[in-house]
Amino acid sequence: MGFDIEEISPSDRPLVKPGAVFYWAMTYRDEKDGTRRKAETIRFARQPILTERDIRDLLNEADSIAALLEGV
Repeated sequence: MGFDIEEISPSDRPLVKPGAVFYWAMTYRDEKDGTRRKAETIRFARQPILTERDIRDLLNEADSIAALLEGV
């Protein structure tokens, strides 16, 4: 099972690469006339790009929170 690049919105296409995180929802919609329609949505996650400084700051903040929790 797979999908064609044409099924991806043009704004998401630059995100298509090995290891990318995406959500593929496959659903059915029942119409009032009794017709069942299949609907699919493919959307790619936009992850922030973290610098070494961002990572260091996040780890320092986590250490501070852990220290506060240990004192409780």
